[in-house]
Amino acid sequence: MTGKRMARSLSLLPQEKANERKILVADPDRQMRELLWRLLPTHGWRVTTAGDGLTALQLAENDNYHAALAEYRLPGPNGMIVLEHVRRMSPAATLVLYGNYLPHNAKEWAKEHGAVALRKGATESVSLLLTALEDA
Repeated sequence: MTGKRMARSLSLLPQEKANERKILVADPDRQMRELLWRLLPTHGWRVTTAGDGLTALQLAENDNYHAALAEYRLPGPNGMIVLEHVRRMSPAATLVLYGNYLPHNAKEWAKEHGAVALRKGATESVSLLLTALEDA
């Protein structure tokens, strides 16, 4: 690639904005991750995704996030564990736990950890997730 062509290609990369909010999305469903990866930037979020709990924990360890969304039934460490780790690494982060199958103590857990728990499927969750993030 020539120098001119490379410079043009690099200039097309999105620039990180100082006021851009970072969000971690942890969901085992690739389609849900892609949907949120496309949708959330239109609402001012820079999105990082993980398809399993271990990857999400590693990402949270290496960056600070303004918010994190986690599906409860992640392979490996579940969504609650991921969000607890995000809270330790980014104390002011908005945390949202969601899924069709949440444990019976999800609402109590969310209250204790300053999180929101949504017992909804992926398609129902998107608008609720956006509402939960509005004040983040």
